[in-house]
Amino acid sequence: MKTDTAIIQPVKTARTPVVGPVAIMVSPVGLLAQFRQHLGLAGDPGYPLYHSRLYYFADRPDSVALAGPMMGAPYAVAILEALIAWGARTVVFAGWCGAINNSVRVGDLLVPGNALSGEGTSRYYAEQKKNLFATAPQLAEPLIRVLSEDAVIHKGTVWSTDAIFRETGEIITGLQQQGVLAIEMELAALFAAAQFHHIGLAGVLTVSDHLGDLTWQPGFKQLHFTAMNRHVAQTVSKWAADYARTGTPQ
Repeated sequence: MKTDTAIIQPVKTARTPVVGPVAIMVSPVGLLAQFRQHLGLAGDPGYPLYHSRLYYFADRPDSVALAGPMMGAPYAVAILEALIAWGARTVVFAGWCGAINNSVRVGDLLVPGNALSGEGTSRYYAEQKKNLFATAPQLAEPLIRVLSEDAVIHKGTVWSTDAIFRETGEIITGLQQQGVLAIEMELAALFAAAQFHHIGLAGVLTVSDHLGDLTWQPGFKQLHFTAMNRHVAQTVSKWAADYARTGTPQ
């Protein structure tokens, strides 16, 4: 018998957190620390969430919940499922990506409109043949507006993969021919799961490295990349806090 009801569900008990409707998921550890600072959560030890931590104000239902760090589609979706069970209805994912399009440079920002699935999680939240998943435009467009004041923003398609050490020249060339801008690990699955649960989710990615000419050019130590991480943490934190307070994406 076919059913959409899973046997194992995220746990929600009298002891689990109750978070407000707006949450931010952050992949890299260093970026997570910056978000904690801007959201006033630097002194919060956090609540255990699998191998990550959840930071939130228990006495402020209109505040932003923050979860991380995380890596990879299966784990990110597990975090998302828990946040949804505990009250989140609008989620922003912040992470890094590797550009493969030569118009995209290290330190640029991507707010992807779509994510092409190269991972194994999204298929469990959508039709088996579907492999392209979209952002929530009601979140992505306002994020682009606020972030673009001090940054170069790209909106396009990213490719989500489980295997960061299997990005071969053949794969990169094929993705370039499809117009894919960058590679990351989580968004196709997160978009699929968000659509399955009827919640809004958008992603903000800082370009950390480049593979466009089929050689790896890391940019993690570039000053512009570091500055854009600060910009993302500060801007997205303020945007999310305003959204949590007003109920409207500004």
